[in-house]
Amino acid sequence: MSVQLLLVSVVLAFTAIVGIVWQSRARAARRLRVAADAHAAQELAQLKAAMDAHAEREIAYHQRWKAPIRARAWSTRRGVLQN
Repeated sequence: MSVQLLLVSVVLAFTAIVGIVWQSRARAARRLRVAADAHAAQELAQLKAAMDAHAEREIAYHQRWKAPIRARAWSTRRGVLQN
């Protein structure tokens, strides 16, 4: 009877240890997913900000060159020429 009790207690202890390890690995995987998602969201926000800034520069550039000719100024090595 004592051997059976010892065997049952070993099996229960092993099951508990496996369960604890499994839970900790599952929690770590969940934390990793959350961290990866947060990092991806931050990267997307930075990319969107860079794209918006580039679009604003392009719009300003094209608006400058669509201005009337008399308002255009060309830079040279000696200074600024105006037409």
